Amino acid sequence: MQNDVTKILYVEDEPDLLEIVLEEMNELKDENMEFHGVHIQTTADEQKVYDELQKGGYWLIIADQRMPVRGSDIIGRVHERFPDIGAIVLSAWAEFKDVDSAYRSGIFDYVRKQDIRREPERLIGRIRSALQKVRLSRENRAYQKALEQSVVELSDQAGAVSLGRGIAHHGKNALAKIKGAGQSIESGLEDIQDFLA
Repeated sequence: MQNDVTKILYVEDEPDLLEIVLEEMNELKDENMEFHGVHIQTTADEQKVYDELQKGGYWLIIADQRMPVRGSDIIGRVHERFPDIGAIVLSAWAEFKDVDSAYRSGIFDYVRKQDIRREPERLIGRIRSALQKVRLSRENRAYQKALEQSVVELSDQAGAVSLGRGIAHHGKNALAKIKGAGQSIESGLEDIQDFLA
């Protein structure tokens, strides 16, 4: 992880599960240096999700699938505006349509709430994995951008070299023409002198 704060937005409308996850994350932060820079913001309100993400710095959104608005719908809208934020969906239900909808919205993982209640550390492993994917994706995007910039710069340099070669070529042609014209004039002057003599 980075030295700066890694922000996670947790969208949950079940207070008991929210408490379990936050407690597990706080224990993890106490035990593991990797998570010292992690900050979790919580909300159950869809509009607050977008307001909070607009502030920037978020790496991951974790959303409950079954709320007044489906978590996968929120994540789909989040990814339209913030495509590089990772996503995990939590649900007490593992119906195919919900799982399918969640994966189509661009999530990294789908976690059953029953599993979190039994083994909260499993979610932590999934969070760790999702943050790693986001980090790799962002690094890849930065490398790609740097590579594209290098290609543009090299193209510009190649264009300048090509232009220089073109100018040199045209300069040689112009010089040859001037030289040829000079020889023609010189020859013409000799002819005139011979004629006058």
